[in-house]
Amino acid sequence: MSLTMEKDWQVLTASYIFGATLTLWMEGLLFTLITRGVVGVIVGFCIFGVGVVPIAMLATLLKGMWGPLIELLLLTIMTFASRIGAVTLAKSLDSQ
Repeated sequence: MSLTMEKDWQVLTASYIFGATLTLWMEGLLFTLITRGVVGVIVGFCIFGVGVVPIAMLATLLKGMWGPLIELLLLTIMTFASRIGAVTLAKSLDSQ
């Protein structure tokens, strides 16, 4: 595996660590707990464990909490953009 391929997978791994667990998912969990309580968190966990993020987005939208809603949306976009970018870069390097 070349050095550039290792960096591509490091970017992909970082997107999962920071996007899916540490930042986006944890904020989704906290906003769901704050706005919808334990019941909202349990419902979110029942939706494949990642449902707390959409529930947090919906809850912040309904409560008019625009700052946290925009933050959750931007973190979601950044997470998937970095994943798509890393996979695209890895595929382009494979074809060379």
